[in-house]
Amino acid sequence: MKKSKLIIPFIILIIVILFALFLRNFFLLSHVINLSDNHDNFRCTLVSYEADKIDEKTSTVYYKKGNLSKSVTSKPEYTEIVTWKDKQADEGLSRISADHTAFIGKSSKFSTLDSLPTFSDTTEGNTKFNSFLYSLTHFITTEKIDGLTCLVVSFDHDTYWVDQETGWIRKILSKDSNQSDYVIEYDPIQIDVVTDQDVEKPDLTNYTLKEIS
Repeated sequence: MKKSKLIIPFIILIIVILFALFLRNFFLLSHVINLSDNHDNFRCTLVSYEADKIDEKTSTVYYKKGNLSKSVTSKPEYTEIVTWKDKQADEGLSRISADHTAFIGKSSKFSTLDSLPTFSDTTEGNTKFNSFLYSLTHFITTEKIDGLTCLVVSFDHDTYWVDQETGWIRKILSKDSNQSDYVIEYDPIQIDVVTDQDVEKPDLTNYTLKEIS
């Protein structure tokens, strides 16, 4: 009889704990999803590599200042790729050092980083992610990256480390087409540091030009 009397309070306690965990998860997720990027001057470095080939890293530095954006990619085979675009003038280019070839065309033909990598951009329009259901079925953990607290959120075969204060993605662990672990890491993002020189149009002297229509 005494055992049966203890069961109901125990069940109520479990329900209260689960509800508290749900509220915690939902609050943390809603906070980072609602954070948006409104910076038009930033420098961001992205490093990518296969988890089992950590010595073969590709590094890309992104610059943005107003309508101008630029990226400089360095690959393990010492190839440098510089991409630049001016959205206002609607022109862009990509310069490849390995074979001294440059592609030119409209800005929409070239990819740079027009906004900071936020978790809200990742989840926006993604029908596979529902913050309410995720909060019910997962326990969100936290880890430190460069001294900053990041939420660890996994969905759709990817794991994201999201800065709790800014909503910026700091790290992604995903599976590539060969089911190998692929890592993307963002170094600390710098705001309002990009100069006109950082985003100036690259020199195409001695490059073979190919137009993209």
